Amino acid sequence: MKTKNGNKDAQMEINGDDRMIYGYTDLELIQSGPEKIKCAAHFKLTESVTHLFPYINTKIESSLFYENPEYIKFFFKKYICYIHPDKATAGPFDSLDEANAVVIELMDTLMDIDLKKNEIKPDFKKHKPVPVMDIFKVLPGTNCRDCKFSTCIAFAASVSIGDSETYNCPHIVNPIEEKIVYPVFNDKGEIIKKVKIDTNSAKLLQEIKKQKKYIKKLEKINPDSSKKSKAQIIDRYMGDLTPREIEVLKYVAEGFTNNNISNELSISPHTVKSHVIHIFNKLGVNDRTQAAVWAARNKVV
Repeated sequence: MKTKNGNKDAQMEINGDDRMIYGYTDLELIQSGPEKIKCAAHFKLTESVTHLFPYINTKIESSLFYENPEYIKFFFKKYICYIHPDKATAGPFDSLDEANAVVIELMDTLMDIDLKKNEIKPDFKKHKPVPVMDIFKVLPGTNCRDCKFSTCIAFAASVSIGDSETYNCPHIVNPIEEKIVYPVFNDKGEIIKKVKIDTNSAKLLQEIKKQKKYIKKLEKINPDSSKKSKAQIIDRYMGDLTPREIEVLKYVAEGFTNNNISNELSISPHTVKSHVIHIFNKLGVNDRTQAAVWAARNKVV
């Protein structure tokens, strides 16, 4: 199902000059699958926002900046957003009115970042996804859970999309080489050269371990804090998953197929497939790997 909306376009005066507010046109609400499944909003941007990507990457904590094709992904409130130079997608939404309200607020946020970009240190680091199975091959494959994930494949999936770092696995093979890449800019702020310097992460890992020990010490002093944080994260992104959908999500995160889940829960494979589709739409993910990573990151498994 597709639902279309008109344009949202405006101008404002800043320091005496007319300047375009970041707006959008041709908002389209696209619904896939059975009725009542939440929808994704697709819309065009009134002007390119490419120059804002490094500042969004700094300002919005959940951002992932991709190189080819160039776009940035992040959570805005409870909605997942994919911003390309001249178009965007956000969701999931229940209605066109909800989508409009959120997208207007999102455009205002981009405008605010633009106005304050001189106060923001841009982060030009881009995420280059590595295939999940390539990462899995350098892991021990023992599902030891020392990385806090239920399986090595779930951890590999999390690393692939940039939510985890390889050093979180204490048993991963040592790297052959490590380099830090620094940008060199021209007067316009454009990257004209990249300088690569060899590095060794051993000291950094030692410092991370110290920080983790300190955090654990604080949690012992205030044991409720970690529970509250977990509840806040789950409340923020859980959406309206039903108890049955949460059960199915747990099995998906552990690598079960639809037939496996069907046998475990004594329901038909068709019903399992329907639950999985609902889960994908409610969490704003596209496949089982992303759903598994979401579940692991939010301590559902």
